[in-house]
Amino acid sequence: MEMYKRTWEHYIHVLTEAVDDITSIDDFLAVSESHILEDVNKCIIALRDQDADNLDRAAGAIRGRAARVAHIVTGEMDSYEPGAYTEGVMRNVHVLTSTGFWLSPASTNVPGLDLLQLPWSSMFQVRSSLGHQLNPAPMELTASVIPEFVTQVNAALDALSKNSLTVLDDNQFVDISKKIYDTIHDIRCSVMMIRTPEELEDVSDLEDDHEVRSHTSIQTEGKTDRAKMTQLPEAEKEKIAEQVADFKKVKSKLDAEIEIWDDTSNDIIVLAKKMCMIMMEMTDFTRGPTLKGHPTERKGDHGRGSEAKTEQNEEKMAIVAVLEEEMAECEQEQFMEPKVKDPDSLA
Repeated sequence: MEMYKRTWEHYIHVLTEAVDDITSIDDFLAVSESHILEDVNKCIIALRDQDADNLDRAAGAIRGRAARVAHIVTGEMDSYEPGAYTEGVMRNVHVLTSTGFWLSPASTNVPGLDLLQLPWSSMFQVRSSLGHQLNPAPMELTASVIPEFVTQVNAALDALSKNSLTVLDDNQFVDISKKIYDTIHDIRCSVMMIRTPEELEDVSDLEDDHEVRSHTSIQTEGKTDRAKMTQLPEAEKEKIAEQVADFKKVKSKLDAEIEIWDDTSNDIIVLAKKMCMIMMEMTDFTRGPTLKGHPTERKGDHGRGSEAKTEQNEEKMAIVAVLEEEMAECEQEQFMEPKVKDPDSLA
């Protein structure tokens, strides 16, 4: 069993590396952000429904995705030269995963200040960029998100096991869950700061598609089509079954018609390809090799050239005769012994 576990983990690791090689970090972060948002919603719903199993499962998924994001982003930043860009990204990563507290601006409502500069710029750099028009913005201690989230999840699970959920402050749980999503979003924004407008436009298209799917899934109300089918009368079900059977018959006829034009199943196409190959070979043999050398040498070797030409003509005639026999055999196989087609397909 231990050997099976090691083998399984090894191949999962290989698969993960292969997927990482073909997936850009922008797409990975966009998909991870959407999945974490779904997991956060599942956590909150499970807490309100007092479902400990789903709460534990969704919380574990959030921790795993957050650790995965931190690992991928850290590896991506290793490929860049250290600077303001990498420091800003890594600061957001540390806020997500590390233990302890981090300094962050208490407010980003500062006129004339680029908000994307705040996560990593020092107060001296901020004042310099604004021409010393403001005092250093107040800073606050921000706890790391994942450790605080784990603490809240453990407290919620303990409260559910003891049936004392009224003691737990669910608003605090919702706030820390929202912080996880906001931190993942901040990481993605900081990573995309050096992207071109064209690259940002591609990512915005992906976000729009996800937003449409999210609103559609949230606003879906009423019964699904499958539930409606189970409540239909028997007569309606029989009509639908007949229509499905007719559709399958039409589909089978279409598949048979398409199969006729397949290269491997159509004898006419196969014969045409063989004839084309024979004609190409005949053309190559008819051209023959050209005589090389100086004109005086070709003139002196006129007699030997004539003999060689006679031998080549004899070889060509023999090859043409063989090719004609092969063509005759192919035509005889095609037209003298035709294959029996399926009557349904002919119809």
